[in-house]
Amino acid sequence: MATITATILVGTAHQNHGGIAPTHQLLLSENSRPSWTLHALHSRQPLAVWIPTVEDMLEDGLLLVGLLALRNAELVAAATGFRREYDERAEMYDDISEVERRRLYERCRTIGPAAKLVITVLAGSSIAGQLGVLAKYRLGVEVCPSVYRREYSPWAEGVQENGSLPGLRSDAEPPLMTQL
Repeated sequence: MATITATILVGTAHQNHGGIAPTHQLLLSENSRPSWTLHALHSRQPLAVWIPTVEDMLEDGLLLVGLLALRNAELVAAATGFRREYDERAEMYDDISEVERRRLYERCRTIGPAAKLVITVLAGSSIAGQLGVLAKYRLGVEVCPSVYRREYSPWAEGVQENGSLPGLRSDAEPPLMTQL
């Protein structure tokens, strides 16, 4: 069973209040084989599923956003003809040569800041170590890494906690955990 380890909300920032007015959501599913799945917001049917490269997983997701969510005209023109056609299904190792991928990443990095991405990175996500590449992009971006986690572990038969929350006292009583 696949596990979602990161999400990217795609939209625009509110000019006065921050946040995001989302139009699309990208989900990174990992386990035996990673995939990025793009959904229009409020749609259960995916628009695209791409199998990313391991070494450039985040940039593959950003490329998917630029091509199919933002539909950046210059990026779409640059991508036309690089494979049979960019579409809803792609395997980045097989469908696009490394040279072409790098060329498309460079083009994607020039998309202006009018679009905003909110990237949520959960503990254990493969893209956690790739976030530095965002400095090369002009897109508006807000990154939300995992800073605190409390979850039930069936292996340990108990609740495990990692990280900390601002204002959380170490001697505070943990909330009552109920089992379903």
